[in-house]
Amino acid sequence: MFEMEIGYYFFRIRTSFVIFPNTVPSGETPQLKFSSNETKNILVLVYDDYGREVYSKISIIEKGNGQVLAIDPSKTLSPGVYFISASSDNSIFRQKLVVR
Repeated sequence: MFEMEIGYYFFRIRTSFVIFPNTVPSGETPQLKFSSNETKNILVLVYDDYGREVYSKISIIEKGNGQVLAIDPSKTLSPGVYFISASSDNSIFRQKLVVR
């Protein structure tokens, strides 16, 4: 959550994301659910445990909408640990994903 004060007005900008399921069997598609109180462009990057980028996507998140984005729809993530980074403006969210 970001908080910004301009003059007498106080704004709260909230953006969040959740990975589900967090432990995914190999061959299934993990998904991200985003929610925000403003329309934003979100850059999603997936890195393997060696730090190599294995997937990237830019998505537009609409204000007030819970939006779902499939990660790796071609189902090429092999078993292992991955790190998902979603960034927008000055925010970066990171979560770990396990593929079995």
